[in-house]
Amino acid sequence: MPIGWYWASPIKLPLKHGEAVLFTPPKKLKDYLIQHDWLGQSMSMMKQVYGVPGDFICRRGDWLFINDKKTAYIQQDYAPGKPLPQWRVCEVIAKNHYLLLALRVSNSFDGRYFGLIEQKQIFAKVTQL
Repeated sequence: MPIGWYWASPIKLPLKHGEAVLFTPPKKLKDYLIQHDWLGQSMSMMKQVYGVPGDFICRRGDWLFINDKKTAYIQQDYAPGKPLPQWRVCEVIAKNHYLLLALRVSNSFDGRYFGLIEQKQIFAKVTQL
């Protein structure tokens, strides 16, 4: 997400494509992020909504497609010899789940690596000031 100041407000459901949100990573993901020093213990994450319930997402080779549109390149490593999780998916996004990405930065650790986030983990919509 771009560096700057953001205004956080309550989410309005259903979430829409392109909205930026704050979410609390599930425990397994949070533990992974803390282990790699990518997130502090009491921190949340901010990403954009790219996939909503009913969208078809599918990994083909090194690309993630959303509704058959090539959307996000998937890297194998975050540094030489340091592999990233490789999420294999080809499914319709279920109710109350979202695909959250940050495509402005090519090496962002986002949904293409950790998968879908449940709606209950998302607690605010953010708007850059």
